Parts: sequence; C-alpha cells; structure tokens
Amino acid sequence: MRRHALPLGVATAAGLVTAAVVWHPCLPGPGAHAQSRAGGSSVNATGVSGSGAAAARSSSPTPTPMGAPIHKVVTLGDSVAEGAATGGRSFGDIVAADLSRPGAPVTSANLAVSGLTTPDLIEQVRTDADTRKALDDADVVLITIGANDVVETFTETSDRDCDDACIASKAEAVGADVRTALTAIDETTHRSGVRVYLTTYWNVSVDGAVAKEEESSSFNAWTDRLTRRVNAELAEAAHERGAGTVDTYAAFKADGSVDPTRLLAEDGEHPDEQGQRVIVKAVEAELQR
Repeated sequence: MRRHALPLGVATAAGLVTAAVVWHPCLPGPGAHAQSRAGGSSVNATGVSGSGAAAARSSSPTPTPMGAPIHKVVTLGDSVAEGAATGGRSFGDIVAADLSRPGAPVTSANLAVSGLTTPDLIEQVRTDADTRKALDDADVVLITIGANDVVETFTETSDRDCDDACIASKAEAVGADVRTALTAIDETTHRSGVRVYLTTYWNVSVDGAVAKEEESSSFNAWTDRLTRRVNAELAEAAHERGAGTVDTYAAFKADGSVDPTRLLAEDGEHPDEQGQRVIVKAVEAELQR
C-alpha cells in the first residue's frame, strides 16, 4: 500500500508451517476455479453503492463440492499480504499453520511484495519461475492487490478533483487488470479444484486514528468511497473468474461505522498481528463455505 511502496522484486518466503489442528484440511471449495469455474463464491463489498455491477455482485454462484485436501497455500499481492507490519508473517502463513494437522502439514509460500500493483502481479505470474512453480503446486491461492494501482490518485487533490466518475474510472481499471491477473493465475495452476480468493480492503489509504490526525475529514470520506468502489470491482472480477472474495472491509469496519485503529499498525495503514488474525478468520470462514 501507498506509504511503504518498494520496487518490484519477488521474494519467496515459502516454508513448512505446522500448528495445532483447527479443522480437517479437506474443505468445501466455493472459490475453486479452473476445472470448477462455476463454483466461485463472492462476498459483497460492504456498503457498495452503484449500478448494475452491484446487482451482479449480490448473487453468489453455486458452491462447488468438497475439494481435495489442502497441502499448500500461496499468498500473492502487496504489503498487506506480505505482512509488512508483522515481520513478514501474514494471514496466508497463519492460515497454512491453522490448516496443518499432525502428519499432514500445510506449507505456505508467501510471494507478496510491498508496493506491488496489479500489472506487476500479472508480470510476476507470467515470468517469475518461483511464482509459477508455487502456483503449480498450490491448493489455495490468496491475493491482496489493487491499492497501489490507485496511489497516484492521492496526488490529484483527491477530495476536490477526483469526483465519483473519476473514482469509477480508477476502480474499473483495477478490475480489468485483476481479471487479467486471475486469468494468468488460472493458466498457471494445474491442480484440480484450486481455490483462489481475493481479499478486499478496509481502506486503500490510511485509516483509524492516523487518518483522523493526518488527513482531512473530506479526504477520509473520499478514500472510503474509493475503497468501496475498488472493493466492488474486486468482488465482480472474482465472481466472473470463478474465484472467491474475502470481505475485509466488513471484518475491520462492519458497515463503515467501526473504528479499525486497534487492528492497524502505527502507520495506520497495515494490519498489525491482531489485524492479520481478523483477516485469517475471514479467510477461514470462506474456506469452510
């Protein structure tokens, strides 16, 4: 996300992760794609208003049958997915640990990179050998992407110059690139019933106490509108490509009325340990659908 952008450079944090049993890793797969595209599960971005796209997001596809046991979780995306504020351990790593059981560990390959944009992710998936190998072995793919795509919007005196039509244009561009990224991922994964999930954002900018202290109320209202529209595009792209959506907006802020400060690091942008755990809970709820 915007305050901690780094040049693209794929850094693999793959490794064996084991933990106590939470549930059996053979779970229903509403986010399965590839051979089971019709099984995509989509969670609406909370509070999204808009046109016909929102109506399409209100219905969920038919859930897929029970998938194969999970052996590997791959995490892709930006600094949120990387675990920028938690020493590089993000929700994907924790999910893998939770899914592990004695004699049946679930490995985690965290390939997220701070500052990554969706075009960067497309390039990573298409050209990076480590990423392609990890995806080829993946049973679950978790992706957080899109916030860095709209970074330049913040320099346009956002609360005055970028109106709702501008917001829609920015968000739609993100949605188009995410569709391309999901297609590239689909072409790289070869296991039957791979489950792919996009996480939404509680905010594509700062939030909580930091936002109140450093930004104007009009700017914060503007970033909330932008976030909701980006989330709507992410949910629609996931739905169209047979992936699932994990609604972190609702998990962090309910309908937008809850202050997420307690879930954020000191920068007001990245989730802290507790915030990562909240994302884990939301992901695991989707895996059990």
